[in-house]
Amino acid sequence: MAGNRIQGITVEIGGDTTKLQTALKGVNTEIRNTQSQLRDVEKLLPVTGVAADMVISPQMAAADSGVITGTGTSGGADLTAGIVAAQQRMSLRSGGR
Repeated sequence: MAGNRIQGITVEIGGDTTKLQTALKGVNTEIRNTQSQLRDVEKLLPVTGVAADMVISPQMAAADSGVITGTGTSGGADLTAGIVAAQQRMSLRSGGR
């Protein structure tokens, strides 16, 4: 049963894991670099109400103009949903106007 679903896996008992270790080191390096860059961004842009609105406003303008759509990309729908949520927050802040 599993033979039909799982193909191309080779198990080496006591095998050489040098390639795996090298690949994992590369992944860990990329993760550290990304985390460092994210910390730098967080320092430059603390997410307060005003800062969040400044980030969301260009995204809303792009969505309104049709540049960002929920079709054709895997994350477009999530981004559009985030923009709608941001619009709702802004509406609540302004008293529903």
